[in-house]
Amino acid sequence: MSSSDGSTTTTDVSADGIAGQYRLAGDAPTRDLFNRRTLERDAAHLAPRLRAGMRVLDLGCGAGSLSLGIAAAVSPGEVLGIDLQASVIERARAAAEEAGLRNVHFEVGNIDGLELPEASFDLVHFSGTLGYLKDPLAALKLAFGALRPGGLIAAREPQKGGDWFGGPCAEAITLFFHVAMLNWRADGGDPGLGVRLGALLRQAGFEQIEQHPIYSAAMSDVQATARAVLGALDRADFRERAVGRGWITPATWDRLAEQIATWAADATSVCALAECSAIGAKPDIPDSTVKFVTARL
Repeated sequence: MSSSDGSTTTTDVSADGIAGQYRLAGDAPTRDLFNRRTLERDAAHLAPRLRAGMRVLDLGCGAGSLSLGIAAAVSPGEVLGIDLQASVIERARAAAEEAGLRNVHFEVGNIDGLELPEASFDLVHFSGTLGYLKDPLAALKLAFGALRPGGLIAAREPQKGGDWFGGPCAEAITLFFHVAMLNWRADGGDPGLGVRLGALLRQAGFEQIEQHPIYSAAMSDVQATARAVLGALDRADFRERAVGRGWITPATWDRLAEQIATWAADATSVCALAECSAIGAKPDIPDSTVKFVTARL
């Protein structure tokens, strides 16, 4: 976020409230995987709701591929993207400049503890973010407060239990994702948050909730997924933790990279990464007003 002297933060901020799995997701190959997402392919639940002039907050924006699509759709409205990692924010700023988009701004910030002006946005967007938070409900309540009455919440989150893989050595990448989910949960995140996304929106106070099970078109890509997984397998800290906690044997871990490379190299291989999308609205009339009107009838 901006500092008191008006300068812009370009360093990482505290990761309090964020599951440690997010650090793996911050590796360059994984960020590249996420940055394959586009508004048309990976925010189809949101695209029809976008209108010129909207003010949008994109929380957990990553390198900005979705933020840029939203910005183009709402121009001359404004988009503010916030992410924990300075390196991806720099990428997002560079992408915005290259695209010639002047109505989108990116800042470094942690959703946990973030302060936002009340009733100042028409839309708050999450994509692949809530599942990494230790308290996703708190983030949704933050979004609720930042929205104007009648404003929209849009989210698209993982449902990793629905992932599937096919092809030679598919069992290797299936095993990797099983270990990754154990790591994700051990750090307080939820790789299966998609199944309760609608309920969380309702708990946060949203109404008119629509949700749909989907597979990610952008991330269900064999080559891009393999690059991200092979990058994670190179992480000595991840290997130490997975082996130390008994999730996998050292010998099995050490074979995974070769097996997953074999899987990626075969034209018959396939992967499907499951998600759930949901959209809802902040009530036009605050609860207190509704109760007052009802009492007078």
